Amino acid sequence: MTEEYWSPCVLEDVNIDTRLYMGGPYYTSASDTDFEALFLLPLPTQKGAARLHVGDVKVNIFDANPNDSVDRIIVYAASWNGLVTLLDDSTKRAAKGSYTYPIPWKDVSAFEKVVVRVFCVVSAPKGLDISSIQVKCKYM
Repeated sequence: MTEEYWSPCVLEDVNIDTRLYMGGPYYTSASDTDFEALFLLPLPTQKGAARLHVGDVKVNIFDANPNDSVDRIIVYAASWNGLVTLLDDSTKRAAKGSYTYPIPWKDVSAFEKVVVRVFCVVSAPKGLDISSIQVKCKYM
């Protein structure tokens, strides 16, 4: 049996750097302006002969004002010569909670990286706190 596990992603970039920052143990909105953030899965797509397979994505919201939310998630497997979209979900998440977005297992070993793009709507500074973005993984 292949071990499955949740791997946390790391913040790579924000469309405007002043919109999101680490506010203690959480990513928090710095202003009242909507933003997009890119998170990378910090795992190699191949380990020797083992190939990385990714599945579900989880967005964990520590706190959110009623008007603040994660509005869309896109997950890509990407490399220098192309990309494939694994998920594009526009389900609004506007409350504290752990939200899992289902993705059928996908072998991403032909790609360089896995990217999670998060679209956020905010109405006030510190109105949205994201504790983590996680991807379910296994090597086979």
